[in-house]
Amino acid sequence: MQGELESFDDDAQRGVIVGDDDGHRYWFTLADWRGRGLPREGTRLRFDARGERAEQVFDAPVPQRVARHTRDDQGRVKSSLL
Repeated sequence: MQGELESFDDDAQRGVIVGDDDGHRYWFTLADWRGRGLPREGTRLRFDARGERAEQVFDAPVPQRVARHTRDDQGRVKSSLL
């Protein structure tokens, strides 16, 4: 499942995710966090829902960006995708 991090309390080490499933809220603890760094509000996440709890919480995959230009070893533009 996917959603967005609504809040994360550093002191309590607990957060709330708003799911993409009509806005249901799921709570998780820092022990469930598998993402990069500490959770930040507004981050897109993927997780396993178990009732009202989120487990195995990760940052949602971000599509890979395509380079606009390629350069040769002297730094000159070889080709452009524009």
